[in-house]
Amino acid sequence: MSLAIAMISREYPPFFGGGIGSYTERCSQALAAAGNRVVVITVSGDGLTHREETGGVVVVRLPFLNGEDWSGPHAAIATERSMAAFRSFSPVSVFAMQVAEALPGLVEEFELEVVEAPETGALAWFALNERRLGRPCGKRGWPAFLTHLHSPSAWIEQWDRAPQAGRAHVELKRMERDCVQWADGVLCDSRALAVWAEEHFELRHGSVEVIPAPLGDLETTPTARPIRAPGPRRIIYAGRLEPRKGVDLLLAGFALAVERGADLRLDLAGRDIHDVRTGRPFGAACLDRLVPPRIRARITVHGSLRPEALSGLRRSADLAAVPSPSDNFPNTCMEAMAEGLPVIAARAGGMAEMISGDGDGLLFEPGDIEGCAGALVRAGSMSDAELAEMGRAARERIVAICGTAAIIRDRIRNLECVADHGAARQCKRPSTASVPSVVIGGGDAAPLVAAVNAGAAFAHGWVRTNRGLHAFGTPTTAGLAIAPRQIGTIAIARSALERVPCGVDWRSPWEVAVALATAGEKGVVVPDFISDAAVGTPGAAWPDAQGEEAVRLCMELGPAMVAAIAGLPSKPAPRPGNFHQVPGVREASAEAELARIKASRGWRWLQRVYGILHRLKGRGGSGGGKP
Repeated sequence: MSLAIAMISREYPPFFGGGIGSYTERCSQALAAAGNRVVVITVSGDGLTHREETGGVVVVRLPFLNGEDWSGPHAAIATERSMAAFRSFSPVSVFAMQVAEALPGLVEEFELEVVEAPETGALAWFALNERRLGRPCGKRGWPAFLTHLHSPSAWIEQWDRAPQAGRAHVELKRMERDCVQWADGVLCDSRALAVWAEEHFELRHGSVEVIPAPLGDLETTPTARPIRAPGPRRIIYAGRLEPRKGVDLLLAGFALAVERGADLRLDLAGRDIHDVRTGRPFGAACLDRLVPPRIRARITVHGSLRPEALSGLRRSADLAAVPSPSDNFPNTCMEAMAEGLPVIAARAGGMAEMISGDGDGLLFEPGDIEGCAGALVRAGSMSDAELAEMGRAARERIVAICGTAAIIRDRIRNLECVADHGAARQCKRPSTASVPSVVIGGGDAAPLVAAVNAGAAFAHGWVRTNRGLHAFGTPTTAGLAIAPRQIGTIAIARSALERVPCGVDWRSPWEVAVALATAGEKGVVVPDFISDAAVGTPGAAWPDAQGEEAVRLCMELGPAMVAAIAGLPSKPAPRPGNFHQVPGVREASAEAELARIKASRGWRWLQRVYGILHRLKGRGGSGGGKP
């Protein structure tokens, strides 16, 4: 069976930044060689849309940023909305917006059945959000979505030992979580990251399928090593110089091994990452702190290298080092093993799944400087014949795990299952029948009401203030708490009204949204609905002339009374710590609350606004009569 597949990746030749680009190139060409129609959606560098075909793969390049300085969206796509997303979210959200805009046309043209996207950068978020809103995707409908786990921002933050502050990072982590939870299937290369993801993203146990990355063209890589002249054993490290990659441990272990007499040299190839804790590049700071001057001359820092230069450096090395305390399924480990280069690695993550340690590589416990030093000492004492035998075993091991033919068979089976799941979802699309709802704020809120009709408890859009347009992701308590406190117009399902605690200012859409999110109600954001901040200021109300009185009623009576009057099922209202009951209003059943209010002065003016509540419920009538 042939499938029509799209793979989204910001990284793709000639643009590289990490293992995702290498994986996408190899996997897309292997899928195409197996008879599937494959489209890669990636970025262009000139603000234009391009198409090309290579290795049987159609490559569609979409506009992205303004050059390589990442200063903003390219001028060709620098709209008010793209600029707002660039400021509020990760810069790659600009590419995610282009993907969502282009996808309906590509689905029609190529009859796409499955779209695979990495969770990294939340590249499918805008498209998945459109699907969640119940909006159409051309005549064919939405394809299935497969989220491929590579390196979630929350996971990177954990292993970099430096929580990232700021709203953009909070939003990015939330959007990546959305991409995992909203997808029709989730795939991961390593069992280690799959287990982490199931716990962190609150997924059902076993719901993440584990299929290693295919070797692709690495399977035909020459393995013959050049004849070595006598001298130090050369160790190569390829990857970013950052905490989660274990560079500090490698440098400390290397210095200790040399102190103990090991004749070694170390080549560091990769970009040195700025460390927010010290204000310096992490690798440079570690070299100064961990490596004595007499040993420093044995280490060469190469910086970022193109793939061909990196391959040449590997061919001149004796061993590769992958010291990460945890990693998914590092491309650098795959490449080294495929080339017959023995690897020294931490017994963690995907490395422990690739390397058995039984003659096909050297493993040490993660975080163990002594263990790392011991492995390096052993490497320095090995003969050429021993190294050659270990390299041969490493290649056999990685081919057995990642052999292209077997992996692609598993991938196609997985993609077919995901496509079936997506088709079933299409048949169960949420009803867009009218759901009783209320709107706080002005303007034509039809898109928000439609979002509530599609199954959300509440919905809001983006907002324009005197500081420009503000973008929002999926509303959550944490996200709203760090966002601007003006979200513009909000629509709320009538059934969710009683979940808003007493004392919440119903004239403030932001405060109502936070209360609903805290109460566990699911909200959605409609990015193409833009309202002015003025609708959320005191004095704004539900869109009828007497709405202000209805707002006061809700604030005074509380959720139980609102439920009783509106004819909603009654249940205890939550009392989140950020909100407080109006003094004198106690928690009670709807009946007890009603009895208390009948004895109060509120009952007298309740009759005046009873007609307003009738109108909000759609019953018409002028009010004035007794309930």
